[in-house]
Parts: sequence; C-alpha cells; structure tokens
Amino acid sequence: MNDIHALSGAYAVDALSDEERAGFEEHLEACSSCREEVDSLREAAALLPATTATTPSPAVRAAVLADITQVRPLPPLVAHGPEADDGRAAVAGTVVPLRRHRFRTALVAAAAALIVAGGVGVGISQLDDDPDGTSQEAAPETDDLEEVLTASDVQVVEASTTLPEGTHASVHWSPSLGKAVLVTDGMPAAPEGKLYELWYQNAAGDMVRAGLMPEGEDNTVLLEGDGSDAKAVGITVEPAPHGSEEPSSDPVAFFALEDA
Repeated sequence: MNDIHALSGAYAVDALSDEERAGFEEHLEACSSCREEVDSLREAAALLPATTATTPSPAVRAAVLADITQVRPLPPLVAHGPEADDGRAAVAGTVVPLRRHRFRTALVAAAAALIVAGGVGVGISQLDDDPDGTSQEAAPETDDLEEVLTASDVQVVEASTTLPEGTHASVHWSPSLGKAVLVTDGMPAAPEGKLYELWYQNAAGDMVRAGLMPEGEDNTVLLEGDGSDAKAVGITVEPAPHGSEEPSSDPVAFFALEDA
C-alpha cells in the first residue's frame, strides 16, 4: 500500500497480514501520530462487542430523514505546498487521502444508514451521552408519534414566521390521523420563568391547547388532542410551569396546515 499511514485502522482490529503487520509496526516506532490513532481506534474497537440492535427513537429517525438530503460529502484535501499536513512530501495539486476519521464518526454514520435502510439502528450505550449507560424507556406516545411520521399522507410544513438564525422547526401533519408532530432543531431556550406551549388552531380561528414543549433545543413532540379540524399549529411563550389556557402572546412560530 502506498500510504502506510492508512493501515492504522486495519492494524487496530488485527486485520493485516503478517508481512503488513511487521512493516507497519516498524513504521509505528517512528510515527507518533499513527501510534496515537491506533490507541484511539483500539479503545473504540473494544466497545464493539457490547453493541446491541435496537429500534431508534422517533426523534432520531425524524432527524436523520430530515437532514440526510442536506448532507454533502467533503471534497478531497489538496496539498498546495511542498508538504502535506502530516509531513509527507506532496506535489502541488495532489489529492491527499483524508484519513483522520475517528471510529465514533464511522459508527454514527453506520447507525444512520441502518435507520434509513430498514428502520433499525445500532445502539451503542458506551458512546452516547448517558453517563451510566442506562437506556430511557419509551414514552407512552411513542407509537402514535411514529405512526404520524410514517403515515402515507404525512405532509411536512415549515414555519411561516421568522425564526432565530440557526433554528429550524417543522410540523409533520397527517390529515387522515388528525395528528401532528413538531420537530425542532436549534430552538433557543424560552426566557426565564417561561416555556413553549403548543396549539392547534381550528376552523373557527380558536387556539386549542396541544401540550407543552419539553426543554431542549432539539425535540420531536407529538401534539396532544384531536387535530382533525386543525388549520394551523402555533408555538407561544407562556408562564412556567403549566402554561396558559389560551395564548398570552403572538406565536413565535406558526405553521399553516391548509397551505401544505
């Protein structure tokens, strides 16, 4: 192989031939960056036997499906000087393979691919953000939420109001089910002492309570109640901890379902 540095991953999981292993181990004695990469990959590889198959949460599935069309592959790294960034000689304009990808990135990408392909992901408790590795039980409304997201007539409605920069919100609406799911990304926290409340607007123009939005900038929330005659969905800022019986402010986000 022309790039001996690229053997780090195969060496970490013992996938080299005897001849390749001997040559790479000789290289390791003089290459500190490869030694560091091998150590990090071995740590990640040690966790692989403990992985288990699990059904992804609706929030993960919705986020992957919503974002997958916006992901662009990175262009190849081009060396413009006498040396590439790892010290090897390179001719200007020569493509240098990108090899510094951590195992965590690869595992997350693989899980996302599995979600899209078959609706099943790979749960890796050691690599998630749960410090004690315990899993959370599914909420009672998980089945209904998934039913809306996968409905044959589901429509995705973007907010018609202006949201803060970096914030994205959409409503996944199923007319046949009369239900809606709100998906937010980068939603700023409500002001102190306040929370976000969800509403259905009916045909008469009345705002009907549809639940409270959980804290956190990224959420996938099933709206409460019957939205069969809903014409729109709104988000308002209301007093914590219980919200209001009717909106006390103009919607910070408004989704016109009849325009879907």
